[in-house]
Amino acid sequence: ETVELMREEEKTKLLPVIFVSAIYTEDFHIVRGIETGAVDFIPKPIVPVILRGKVKVFLDLYIHKTQLEDIVEKRTLELNKINETLKLEIAERKKAYQIAEEAKAKALTADKHKSAFLASMSHEIRTPLNGIIAMTELILFGELNDEQRSRISSVKKSGESLLDIINEILDISKIEAGKVELEIVDFSIKEIVNNIKPAMSIRIQKKNLAFSINIDPNIPEFLLGDPVKIRQVIINLIGNAIKFTDKGKIELNIEVEQSTDENVTVRFAVTDTGIGIPQDKIEGLFKSFTQADSSTTRKYGGTGLGLAISKQYVGMMGGEINVESKIGQGSTFSFVIPLQVSTKKINIKQYPERNIKNIEATSVENENISILVVEDQPINLEIIVGLLELKEYSITTACNGVEAVDKATNNKFDLIFMDIQMPEMDGEEATKKIREHEKDKNIHTPIVAMTAHAMKGHKDHFLEIGMDDYIEKPIKAAIVYDMVNKFNGNTI
Repeated sequence: ETVELMREEEKTKLLPVIFVSAIYTEDFHIVRGIETGAVDFIPKPIVPVILRGKVKVFLDLYIHKTQLEDIVEKRTLELNKINETLKLEIAERKKAYQIAEEAKAKALTADKHKSAFLASMSHEIRTPLNGIIAMTELILFGELNDEQRSRISSVKKSGESLLDIINEILDISKIEAGKVELEIVDFSIKEIVNNIKPAMSIRIQKKNLAFSINIDPNIPEFLLGDPVKIRQVIINLIGNAIKFTDKGKIELNIEVEQSTDENVTVRFAVTDTGIGIPQDKIEGLFKSFTQADSSTTRKYGGTGLGLAISKQYVGMMGGEINVESKIGQGSTFSFVIPLQVSTKKINIKQYPERNIKNIEATSVENENISILVVEDQPINLEIIVGLLELKEYSITTACNGVEAVDKATNNKFDLIFMDIQMPEMDGEEATKKIREHEKDKNIHTPIVAMTAHAMKGHKDHFLEIGMDDYIEKPIKAAIVYDMVNKFNGNTI
């Protein structure tokens, strides 16, 4: 009973108790003593050695237990403090996370506004600039004296330079914002070259430079990749070569580096005999807004963004871009990209070589060709109508999609040039309505979209809604005439 009472008291509940008895020596007495809370049982007569040994053992255990409890209690307090600290940190982190999420949401909203602003400003800036460039081209077809032609040509050249700068700034902004994606489609390298050769040839001829293109016959006819970006990089590199080469030649060499049945690594190289680049300036060439030195910018112009954009595009395609150059001897800019071999067969569009003189001299019997031009911008409308009237085509105009549908469904046209962005009804909706009207009549009027700038997937989209092709603004006389002849069986 005494032990049971001790066990109920806080101060003695853990105190070791040894029963000592001369009467109770049976096992069940020992068990009973242990059950009440004793730690051991010693029968009388007591053997001093055994007593001292047991006392020592139990006292040591008691002391260790007490010390351990103190340590546990102390550690528990420490853990409680740590736990409280962690709770505070977790609360702070949750608050920080919430702030970060709110900031992220604001950043995404700001990014959307920025993208919308860039798109809007792109259209607003390009529209009048496209009008200036195209109008100067139209004027150049007229009768001008040498001084007038020179001045108008300077206006046109300045406008094109400004448009290039705007395009490059918008492109690098999209790249840095992560808005540029690869579009993997079937394409032909020969078609890319055929597309860029006419425009590049005109610029090269103006500087009296020789120009040659060499394509490795071992390159598969059809490949899988992003032809738009490949084309842009080639144009950037050839454009640089033209800019910095005053005499000699420019070469475009395209060859296979490695190939298997399914994959091919292709090297594109543009070599010029231009001014060359100092070795210590080469590393910085591919940085935004960088040229070899400030005098280069003053003499040749440009933003220094073309190579930065090219490097980004080549990197996105899994390739590398390099340059080798010697002062006074010229440079070779090359890029290597891996491509897949395509099994799909595509018809390659062939574009005839042309220069400014043979464009101006073009003449085809056109009075029987009827064309509807749909454009809401008066200047753009005047430009394309002016270009078509030079060839004596029969022209009808509409300033929005509603007028276009009305005129297209009540008259017969050989071709329709359709602007995309218009009030009341845009070009896409107008095209759908025209196609719906034609469905039961078993007729198909060619419709060519006109857009300020073709974005990723636009061509496929235009074809899906029923259009037959598209041209980019600013309107180029050669491209307009190509489209007319493409859909009416004539050749320039």
